[in-house]
Amino acid sequence: MTKETAQTKTPRTRGSSPNSEVEAMPSLAEGILAISLCTTVDELLHVMLEQVGAIYPCLNWLYGEITDAANPVEVEILAFTPSPFKAVYQGMHVPILQSGFSHRLYEEQCVSYVGEDNGTLSQLNPQFAETFALTSFLGVPLVFEGRVIGALFAATLMGEKASAPDETQVGALQNMARVGALALNRLRDRAALKASEERYRQLFDQSADAVLLADASGFVLGNEAASKLFGIPREAIRGRQVGNFSPEFQTGGERSGDLAKRLEQEAMEGKVLVFPWMNLRADGSLVHTEIKLGMVQHDGRRLLQVIVRDMTEAYRAKTEKEDLQRQLFQAQKMESLGVLAGGIAHDFNNLLMGILGYAGLAADHVEPSGPGLTYLKAIETASLRAADLTRQLLAYAGRGQFQVENLDLSIHVEGMAHLLEVSITKQASLQLDLATGLPLIQGDPTQVQQVIMNLLINAGEAVESLGGAGSIIRLITSLVHLGEAEARGLREGVPLSAGPYVRLEVSDTGAGMDEDTLAHMFEPFF
Repeated sequence: MTKETAQTKTPRTRGSSPNSEVEAMPSLAEGILAISLCTTVDELLHVMLEQVGAIYPCLNWLYGEITDAANPVEVEILAFTPSPFKAVYQGMHVPILQSGFSHRLYEEQCVSYVGEDNGTLSQLNPQFAETFALTSFLGVPLVFEGRVIGALFAATLMGEKASAPDETQVGALQNMARVGALALNRLRDRAALKASEERYRQLFDQSADAVLLADASGFVLGNEAASKLFGIPREAIRGRQVGNFSPEFQTGGERSGDLAKRLEQEAMEGKVLVFPWMNLRADGSLVHTEIKLGMVQHDGRRLLQVIVRDMTEAYRAKTEKEDLQRQLFQAQKMESLGVLAGGIAHDFNNLLMGILGYAGLAADHVEPSGPGLTYLKAIETASLRAADLTRQLLAYAGRGQFQVENLDLSIHVEGMAHLLEVSITKQASLQLDLATGLPLIQGDPTQVQQVIMNLLINAGEAVESLGGAGSIIRLITSLVHLGEAEARGLREGVPLSAGPYVRLEVSDTGAGMDEDTLAHMFEPFF
């Protein structure tokens, strides 16, 4: 503080001239207590003005802050003591910071006083001093962590007498300002935190995504979107664990509880995680979601924030797109194979006709009892078998002719039981479990027989690969009812409607098929 700031040591009472004498100043402890009890910034500012007004009596005590820290040329008045000039002070911008007064106040961070009594009033902005006919101006900086966050000002004007505060008053003003700065920062931090929490609460409640907060005991809060997603009331979310909203296993095969604990631990270490998750609704249905996991402050506590986005539609669209791409690829591949097979079958069939024709002509020119006729009959038999193969190729190419009939699958299988038994290895036993009264199916008997034979031959080869002894091959017919989801996912590229179906099932005790074999199981000639 410069020597101009201590012109007199006479304390003054509130509402009197600065030169009035009083017996003693109010207790600093009482002022600090009054400041500490404030709950809002507005209340604090007015209490501070009352307290400093009791230390240095003046009709016009003001509180102001720099309006632009990057260009500090004026102060905005935010609070003031009751005075005849209240309307003038409201939101007033005071241009004082280009003066020596402001340098001591904001740079040296000390109590600064200028007045007519000591000839220093010229250090103020002349326009400001002349406009209000100032006789003195006192500034008390509020310093927090080395930075002036505001200042208390006392102004005497319109001919009022003034004098600088004495050392006792300066010390009391500085102590009151330090306490006020701490309290002001605390209340503003509290107000900012409250505003932030209010904004978070609004975002929390209005979010279209499910948002849940959790601590070590489980979920403590969930928004309306979470209630809708999981199919339970909001109040029922509290206290539940991750396992209550998840199936036992996730799609990757890991237990939901184990995976959740590991991810929660990573989030508690400060990581923000985004990952896919399979959730379980209250009705038992599954829902594909994407979860964002991180830590937040809420009501003074560190909580785990779980944002759950329903990805069911996106997952369905992705799955349908992938299915369509696979179906298109499969159709193109089958079409190419069909064209190739049709061409081969057509040319091969022409060759077979020539072989059969010449074999028949040759048979007419050999002795019936001669050995040549036996060889010619063998040629005819082989050619007829080859003709059957060409018919299968033509059927695959879409050029075949079928004899479609109404068939009872169980009766059809039973009629070819002997043929089936001789088609498999003797080390395996064939067990038939044929349902009675099945609805009739439409199909070509020869094609149905060929399908069954191929399945049994594959089963026989599977059990032989493991030795074959004691192996069992089962052939089962039954009636099943498929729902929409089952019908849609039963066979890729073959749309089926929900309803009753006759099922043929062939199982064996062999090694089974690996993933690569399964991928080709519907391809012909594989």
